[in-house]
Amino acid sequence: MTKKIRLIRTMVTEYVPNPECYDKGMTIEEMAQSDAEQDDLETIFSEIEKDEVKWEIINGDSTGFMKDVSEAEAVEVINIVPIILEEQEVVVAWARKKKEDWNVSSIIEALVSEKPSKTLRKDEEYMRAREVYRGKNNSWRDSVLLAIQMNIYRMENDIKQGQLVTNGCAIGFAGEFNFSERSFHLFATKDESIKIGKYLMDDFQAVK
Repeated sequence: MTKKIRLIRTMVTEYVPNPECYDKGMTIEEMAQSDAEQDDLETIFSEIEKDEVKWEIINGDSTGFMKDVSEAEAVEVINIVPIILEEQEVVVAWARKKKEDWNVSSIIEALVSEKPSKTLRKDEEYMRAREVYRGKNNSWRDSVLLAIQMNIYRMENDIKQGQLVTNGCAIGFAGEFNFSERSFHLFATKDESIKIGKYLMDDFQAVK
């Protein structure tokens, strides 16, 4: 049976629920409503089908849900990593470069506005990023916006936890992912008892 989950439209608010709410069995929507009542925050949600997998919920402490890029405070109870398409990496790459002199809110506004930013119209990377962003549906747009805000993401075709992977030279089982670095550790055994070394995710693919 397909379940629905509520996802935050991050262009409106940089929202992360109080981790204590997870212990109460609250849904993400209920957490936001509770926090909004307490802090007078405006939160808008986008609803998608879970089997359309645009987001991934991972139990553990290998990654974190960032409150915002500057604070980089991780919620350890549950981690949410946005999943983006390979072609959307150009959007994240442009945003990362722009963060050197722009804040996240201004970057997002430049992407989501009806008309291109007047100050950036001659920036070919911006116009390309904007074209890719606007060429996707709302679910994929939301995913890339969260990737920009959190500075963390994974792609649909990325290697996954426990997979047998290779780069053509080394081979082993993938584990201990760091999505902000897009790195992982390679293990000789599936139970991760023997560590081979640390590698970049983009250099490896699953063994078929």
